Amino acid sequence: MSRLREILTPRGIQLVQHGTLISDVSRRPGATHGFFDLLAALIRLFGEQRRIALLGFAGGGLIAPVRAMGLTDMIHAVDVSLDGFRLFRRLCLPWGEPVSWHQADAFAWLRDRPGAFDLVVDDLSVPGPRDILKPEATWAELPGLMHRALVPGGIAVFNLLKPQVGNWTEGLRRVATPFPHVLEIQTDDYENRVLVGAATPLDARAVSRDMRRHLRSVRSRIASRFSVRQASRLVSVSPAMLPSPAHESRTPSLRSTGRFHS
Repeated sequence: MSRLREILTPRGIQLVQHGTLISDVSRRPGATHGFFDLLAALIRLFGEQRRIALLGFAGGGLIAPVRAMGLTDMIHAVDVSLDGFRLFRRLCLPWGEPVSWHQADAFAWLRDRPGAFDLVVDDLSVPGPRDILKPEATWAELPGLMHRALVPGGIAVFNLLKPQVGNWTEGLRRVATPFPHVLEIQTDDYENRVLVGAATPLDARAVSRDMRRHLRSVRSRIASRFSVRQASRLVSVSPAMLPSPAHESRTPSLRSTGRFHS
């Protein structure tokens, strides 16, 4: 299995595994100009004066753009590995605070916190033999756990990679199952998909406009390279109605800060 490598950059240190940028840790607040900025804009949009949970912290690559966008609220983060948090503490204090970090299995940690958060962000990943993958429970247990961890009116954000089995539509439907209203976000450069799940309707145009405003405030180059749309085709589908996952081959792709389109 490929080892996690630290690569020095003019901004700080990148954590790379299997050619995928796991975290882009900066010495100061600012844009990463990649996929982390997109997730940061969602946290900024939905997280102000809210209780925020971040599942999968690594080195805290989301924190620099989030703080640069002006969010000062506490972020409750969980990760199984202490190494990334040590790097964050070395490079990102005091400006990255406040962060309440927990070393734990994200599923067990979230299971113990029903109704605790206004915003839960899934940025979990696991190393495979040749690639960085989403945990298998992303497509089964995690959506329900995140839904139960939200207060009424809370928001769930999922950063997704293509499922190892089945296709995108099947995987996205499984993730969307607990949520009556879902937005889907795609970028021009990355194969990642982001789902935003909520109990009340979300205005795709307003979300897109406000995300771009936050991204432009930090001069992020991704500000004009994504789209937001209603994902009504994914909701109101019972899990029992979904087809069973079937093996689907994967096309290798160049990856950095999310996974680039091949």
